[in-house]
Amino acid sequence: MVKGCEQRAAQRGISGRICACVPKKMNEAGFSDEEILKYSKSGFKPKGIVETDRYFDYSMKLRLMPGQCPV
Repeated sequence: MVKGCEQRAAQRGISGRICACVPKKMNEAGFSDEEILKYSKSGFKPKGIVETDRYFDYSMKLRLMPGQCPV
């Protein structure tokens, strides 16, 4: 996951340092490695209300990550 993120970042001309930071911060926020992998897939669609709520929480925290990770 991190290597793919770093490659996409390089293609976009942005720093890849955030790629290693985000999974660590999401773990600290209470998300498991399985959830991080599942929610980070581009075609992911939550099933059920609990998963929808959890995915929404993940999405909101993800938007705050750039301020918490060195760029």
